[in-house]
Formats: sequence, structure tokens, C-alpha cells
Amino acid sequence: KKTVTPRHRALNDQTCRENWRKAHTKIVNVRFNTETDKEVLAKLSAVPNKADYLRRLILEDIKKSSK
Repeated sequence: KKTVTPRHRALNDQTCRENWRKAHTKIVNVRFNTETDKEVLAKLSAVPNKADYLRRLILEDIKKSSK
């Protein structure tokens, strides 16, 4: 019988999380100009959860476009 130590369990959990992330999520990088996009960058800096904020804006835009 194989003994599973807490360290092995933790590494297995981490591997499972990484595999799930790779299969179910996507990273999107966006580059902004620090001179011309100052207002946009300031707003994004003030938002606690940038992904949720951008997701909400995009979904609202999709709803407007589909009408």
C-alpha cells in the first residue's frame, strides 16, 4: 500500500487545480498606453476585481448589441 503524505496530497491538489485552470480558463493580456490611456488605467486601478468589471462591461455591450 502506498503512503500518501500531506506534502504529496498538497502537490496532487495543486496539480489538479493547475490542470483544471488550463482546461477551463484563458488568460487575455491587454496593453495600454500610459500616456493616452491614463483615464482607463486609473479606473482599472481603482476597481477591486478587474476581471469581473471587464466581464460585466462586455456582457452589457453584448446585450445592447443584440437588441
